Amino acid sequence: MPKGDGLGYVSKDYADLFRELSGEFAHKDPVQLKPPCRVRKGTAEEMSVRHFPFGIVRVKLRMRGGDIAIEDVAKGEYMKWSVAEALSQSFKKLLKIVVPPSCILACTDEIEVLSVQRPSLGDCLWQFCEFRFDYKVDTADPVLLLNGVFANMADFEAIFCQQLETRFRDVYLLTVLGLVNKRFLLMDGGAILDAISLHKAAEANDVEAIARLAKANPSTINTILKGDRLPRGVLNEDETFSMVSLQRTPLLAAAEAGHAEAARRLLDAKAEVNYQDTSGFHALYLAAGAPSAQEAVKLLLEQGADIQLANRSGYTALHNACGCGQVDSIRVLLEARADLNMKSRSGAAPVHVAAISDRPVSLEVLKQYKSNLDMPAVGGNTAVHEGVMQNNPGIIQKLFELKADINIESGPDNQFATPLKMALDRKKKKAAKVLKDLGAIEQVPGGNSTGEVFDSAKTSDFRLRRRSLR
Repeated sequence: MPKGDGLGYVSKDYADLFRELSGEFAHKDPVQLKPPCRVRKGTAEEMSVRHFPFGIVRVKLRMRGGDIAIEDVAKGEYMKWSVAEALSQSFKKLLKIVVPPSCILACTDEIEVLSVQRPSLGDCLWQFCEFRFDYKVDTADPVLLLNGVFANMADFEAIFCQQLETRFRDVYLLTVLGLVNKRFLLMDGGAILDAISLHKAAEANDVEAIARLAKANPSTINTILKGDRLPRGVLNEDETFSMVSLQRTPLLAAAEAGHAEAARRLLDAKAEVNYQDTSGFHALYLAAGAPSAQEAVKLLLEQGADIQLANRSGYTALHNACGCGQVDSIRVLLEARADLNMKSRSGAAPVHVAAISDRPVSLEVLKQYKSNLDMPAVGGNTAVHEGVMQNNPGIIQKLFELKADINIESGPDNQFATPLKMALDRKKKKAAKVLKDLGAIEQVPGGNSTGEVFDSAKTSDFRLRRRSLR
């Protein structure tokens, strides 16, 4: 174990940190520092072998001087080779298990540098770096390896850091300070691959695979994949965004695709119906916006999905269904008593979302269920005003046909403008034309819009004009 005095696992005194280096490799450019052999990146077939453990080693380095950038040292091929050699020696010395360096397979093409600092102390510049190396181990003894490393993390750290630093002793004044998140040094490859496979099966509506995976490893049903413990390179960019950045479960993958049967299998296996991802999206919200997914919406409601549960922006499943024009799902939600008047954090009700998203069919269904088409959002804009802001004559025409008030005033934030006044002021020519053709007026007689700057001290005089002047 390091003494906590900055000497690391090799140096015995401070003088060693300032030792003179000599020889052909001393202070060599990291690009020119070639390893005896390159660490091979694992093939797709090797990455998919369930019993091969995955590992993530996060290393903290320190180097004296600034002639060579520490991040260049960390990203070099020589460092990758040194890490593989250190892992191999650590397995052998600690557990008596022989894992040749050639069986340490890189998950990515390059080492990932996580952070770099360059503080100065007097006349001396010090560089600090943290990097991670993601790998898979081709081994015939996965269980012994996993259990051994987990039970002896501190000893493994000491051996690994000594082995790694030793390979740089004649090259740089480099100190390996320690490891971060040692619990992820070696992980069960099967559990990680099963969680990924279940997510993909849910997305593809592969109910047989879902049943098989849920039975073999029930814990994967609600597994959340996090970046600090998931090896890089096992997912593509879109999968990484969904599974890691958003931390979606398989149920959310099935719901977003509108797969009722996949969702049913997952719910039967105890999937959390109201789980929300990092953006607050949940299964019902995602299913409500999926094409022809009313059966999935019904299923989720039957299984206890919270119909009023909002995402981080305050939008509910009804907002999403209206924004996506999914009329069947809108009807299912409204029959289940979804709140027509619930507003997002920006003050938008479902009717405003339908107008902004250019979904006339959503407006028709909302009207059938007695939605207030003249409801003001925050700031006072109604759905007609939102149609003006989008310069969308089709939405304005549809709202007129549905008996929305095309002369209603907005709120004080918009100087109580009528839709036509707003269209003219904002130079929304298409909107202005259709409103004129429909007989709209610029100012309501006796209304709030007087051309004066709004005085917040006179808010008692503010009156929303609700009566249609058509």
